[in-house]
Amino acid sequence: MTSPPPAVEVRGLVKTYPARFSLFGRSRAAVQALKGVSLHAKRGETLGIVGESGSGKTTLARSLVGLVRPSAGTILLDGRPVGEHAAGPGSLGAVVQYVFQDPMSSLNPRKSVRQTLSAPLRFLAGLDARAQASRLAELMAAVDLDATFLDRYPHELSGGQAQRIGIARALAAGAGIIVLDEPVSALDVSVQAQVLRLLAELKARRGLTYIFISHDLAVVEAIADRVAVMSAGEIVEEGPPASIFTAPTHPYTRRLVASVPALPI
Repeated sequence: MTSPPPAVEVRGLVKTYPARFSLFGRSRAAVQALKGVSLHAKRGETLGIVGESGSGKTTLARSLVGLVRPSAGTILLDGRPVGEHAAGPGSLGAVVQYVFQDPMSSLNPRKSVRQTLSAPLRFLAGLDARAQASRLAELMAAVDLDATFLDRYPHELSGGQAQRIGIARALAAGAGIIVLDEPVSALDVSVQAQVLRLLAELKARRGLTYIFISHDLAVVEAIADRVAVMSAGEIVEEGPPASIFTAPTHPYTRRLVASVPALPI
């Protein structure tokens, strides 16, 4: 009996941003954001990806959901290339979804929560009005929000509530792979804990696979099953959190771990 393919598999991913010229004639050299990145995440696993700003984390995250087109390499989701999933209308969105860093800016200020969540239910899941109403109630319950929030607008939500709506939107079409790009960095520490706990519960209940991008080592250590460390567009070390954060082997990882400030006793 053959084992199922990984939920996410990346092979030799390269992304080069071309040189650009400004209005004043100054040029910016081409930037190679990803330099042959290869990694995988098993079904039901949380793969944490850590690294400093500019390490390529967000370019990788956006490549996984089709927001960035790689220059070379292959991305497989559930054993199929991203291009095959994207061939049908909305099919990629039914496989993988993205949760953004800033929950407020990721929501349309002119749309109510109901309108925001109904769009993927209609266009990706193909639900009629009656089925949408039932699914909306289920989604709100899944992210621990009262159904009355459906008629609120983004400016009426706290940061934590807005991020819960962002998570509900990612769940709406039934995608089994969720890419989370710094999903709690804009939230207060107490709210971070609540959202992380919610993510863990949703993963356990629904068998989700997370690609969790963050520069916060403590957050990644708390939620990840396995960690990949990125530096200058490359994966330099990979392993379970216990080994990565207590006995790192790569010099960059050692510097990254050492840079975390110690709390006063």
